[in-house]
Amino acid sequence: MAFKRKVKLSKYKKNWAVLLWFHELLRQYMDEELNDRRKALLEDWQPQKTESNKEEMQIIERIVVEAKVEIFKRLGIQQPADSPTVANWTDTEFQPTPVRSFPFIPIQQLKKYAVAAVLAGIIFSGSTLLFRRYNNSEGRLTAQSELSKTLFATTIREKKQITLPDGSTVYINGGSKLKIQSSEFNKEQREVWLDEGEAFFQVTKNPQKPFIVHSQNLTTVVKGTSFNVKAYHQLDESSVMVRTGRVEVNSGNKILGILTPDKQLVYHKNNGQYEESTIHSEDAMAWYDGRLVLHKAGIDELKLRISQLYGIEIKVEGDAMEGKYISSSFRKNTSFESVMESVCLLHGLHYKINNKQQATIYQ
Repeated sequence: MAFKRKVKLSKYKKNWAVLLWFHELLRQYMDEELNDRRKALLEDWQPQKTESNKEEMQIIERIVVEAKVEIFKRLGIQQPADSPTVANWTDTEFQPTPVRSFPFIPIQQLKKYAVAAVLAGIIFSGSTLLFRRYNNSEGRLTAQSELSKTLFATTIREKKQITLPDGSTVYINGGSKLKIQSSEFNKEQREVWLDEGEAFFQVTKNPQKPFIVHSQNLTTVVKGTSFNVKAYHQLDESSVMVRTGRVEVNSGNKILGILTPDKQLVYHKNNGQYEESTIHSEDAMAWYDGRLVLHKAGIDELKLRISQLYGIEIKVEGDAMEGKYISSSFRKNTSFESVMESVCLLHGLHYKINNKQQATIYQ
């Protein structure tokens, strides 16, 4: 059964920071990245009901009123003539022109083009306005802190081990960016975002609080297990590889697979196709041990792994590596020369070392 996240809307509506959450939700809505549940959140959200202090509510109400005025204008709907006006602002720097209000119209009744064209700019400008007002004020939340995101990042040749608040351990590979929402993590669920790169997770078991990894096109849901997620932007595919336990892999609302130990799911980003295969469970963390393990790797992954291990850039002359894939395993501390000799021998190619930081593969 697909996992349904339990998100209390109230946590998004306690203060003006909801505008920033809404702005990101809107972007995903326009890009067709939302599942049905999140789309419903966007279409049903009523920002004028947001709980906040008087000054903040005036700002929010102003933005909402402007949004509704523009939507009426775009859709050719006449506004009620007796609509009340918005409360005046006391801050002269941001004092608005009075705008007439009217009863709230559910967003789901509006055409999608109007939602996208109008609200995108208004919510963005509203968020920017709030940044200007509060970013430098003592005790106020900054853009980063109100999103409550903690970033863990590594350089291309760096590896990092971190412990999350629930006791789970994450090993982060080179060139990666991992985020958690600190204020919400481990309350009802445990959610992390692998925006870029690769990470191996050893998740502390807690059936009541599922552990969720968002990685580009995939969402991985577990309750206590160990697995590897690979999601580099320069690669055409993302993958999830399981070492222990049971893992559910989703794309949008679709369950792609339920993985058990020694199983891997590879998702092809260009066409949405995916397949499962059998792997050696010890290979799931091979990169952290300093071993080079390639599973049907193309030239882009070979370049990435060589850069991570040896700090050397690989160039290819012509179509020398066109349509060629590599499945090989190399021990820890294998020399660069040994790796290149094996790769070239496999495909009848040659290589030359240009300098300490670059080498070329050619026919």
